[in-house]
Amino acid sequence: MRALAIGGIAAAVFAYNAYRTGSFDAYAPESRSVVQQTAKQQPVVVEKDDPDMAAARAKARAGLDDFLKLAANPKPGTTNYSVKLPIYNNGKSEVFWITPFTVEGNVIRGKINNAPQFVSNVKLGQTVKFQKANIVDWMYVDENSKRIVGNFSLCAMLKKAPPADQEKLTKQFGLVCQI
Repeated sequence: MRALAIGGIAAAVFAYNAYRTGSFDAYAPESRSVVQQTAKQQPVVVEKDDPDMAAARAKARAGLDDFLKLAANPKPGTTNYSVKLPIYNNGKSEVFWITPFTVEGNVIRGKINNAPQFVSNVKLGQTVKFQKANIVDWMYVDENSKRIVGNFSLCAMLKKAPPADQEKLTKQFGLVCQI
């Protein structure tokens, strides 16, 4: 069974990693709470065909054009515009936050913003070029309201977490989850 592993929340969730592995055994989700795993930047595993993750990606894609317009002309008090991109290598994929980034038509260039753990064909800080259609999530920080906007994949992961973990992480990061 293939799985999608999601983990790694660093300072403002920018080092959040998601990657596909070959089994659930690598990091069993019941072994630690979501809060414990994300604090240690360890992945939380969900099934590859998880309906909540599919809904999160659909919601991100539906709002992508508006997000990219906002990123091109940010409102005062908004920062850390990031897009999430899967990178494939040797039958695995790892999803990276890309920030900063620039958009030229449907082509996006930006820097890998978290250290790879499962793929070896990219490194932290490396500039990558990809198509807009490859984006699976996006986010930015609204300093005015003290919240993260977007990051739908984290919201999908939290839906499976115990209520205490959901509450702690949504409050900690000002995350508004509506998927």
